[in-house]
Order: sequence, then C-alpha cells, then structure tokens
Amino acid sequence: MTRQTDTDWIAEGVPVAEYDGQYMDDHVTFTSVARLTATQIVCDNGNRYRRDNLRQVSGRMELRHPADPRVRNCVARRTLSSLRYNIDRMCKDHDGRLAEVLATLDEIEEAVRTARVSIEDAAGTARVAEGK
Repeated sequence: MTRQTDTDWIAEGVPVAEYDGQYMDDHVTFTSVARLTATQIVCDNGNRYRRDNLRQVSGRMELRHPADPRVRNCVARRTLSSLRYNIDRMCKDHDGRLAEVLATLDEIEEAVRTARVSIEDAAGTARVAEGK
C-alpha cells in the first residue's frame, strides 16, 4: 500500500528541500519546482520526484517543505559546524593587539548574526538586515 502524502503545498516555482536522511548527518539541498506532471514533480535542477509519496524517481532523496523540522535541523547542524570552523579561523588570523581583537569580535558577531538568519530561514530566501 502506497503512503499518501500531503502535496497541497507544492506548486510550480515553490522552493523545496531535497532531503537525504541516509547520511550520518543527513543532507539537504534547496531547489524550486520547475513543473508538475500528472505523476511527477520536476525540479529546477532536473531531479524528478513521485507526486504520490515525494520520493525521488531514481535515487534515495525525498522532497520536503523547507520548514520541515528535519530540514531545519540539518541546516542548523551544518551552519553551526561551519560557524565553528570560521570562528576558529578568525581567532587565529590576528596578532593579539587590542584593535585587532575587537575587530575579530565584530567579525564573530556578524558571523553569528548571519548563521542565525541562515538557520531561521532554512531555504535561504531572507537577507541579513543591517544592524540587527
């Protein structure tokens, strides 16, 4: 018996998340729906998914809404990992003078702000607001 999936949110031009839970840390990429056929969803990147269960026609990924909790968790983990790497690099790239330390802290604050927006807007459609 085929599992019925709610696909009412899917329409041409809508952003979607291609989710693969097979990885140790999961994997997600974002694309948009290019067109709909009677039985398939065709994405901008050429990937095809079955309309009845949102599974990839020839592959193991599935389509999910960008706000899906698994998608958001995956984006949050990936963003936090990248942030940790970038902060470590920033902390090594100065000689310890007060002005450079303060500038590094400013860079870290901006990186954290950008990471927060990235996590809150999983599909990446928002932009970092100046001064927030």
